[in-house]
Amino acid sequence: MTLLKIKNEKHLEDQSEDRHVGIILPQRVHSYLTLYTYANSVAKTIVIKELLQNWMDSEGNTSEEELIKKIVVRTITIWKRKRAKDETCSLNQFKKQLIAEFQWRGLPIEIIKKILTGFNDGTN
Repeated sequence: MTLLKIKNEKHLEDQSEDRHVGIILPQRVHSYLTLYTYANSVAKTIVIKELLQNWMDSEGNTSEEELIKKIVVRTITIWKRKRAKDETCSLNQFKKQLIAEFQWRGLPIEIIKKILTGFNDGTN
């Protein structure tokens, strides 16, 4: 039974695109967040979403394309290291692993395709 009602973000917009992100916080931060949300009658989700949105806005000079390029560079570097350690390592198997990892992390297929295109361009 909830005694202290908290305004939850049961907003009217479609939540089908929302994703769950789990985090582990230090006890001090968690306690403060809990106190804050009870004192202000607001859900933790709303507070954290606002903080993340502010962070994204402050990082506004980094485009999605730039982030994809950074990931492409990292994947090419990892591929080269992996290939140097194990010459039997298959490029197709590496790509399958990449796709599986990106899907498991929740990246949309459109972004995965962009990363793979950049990876293919960089390894040819």
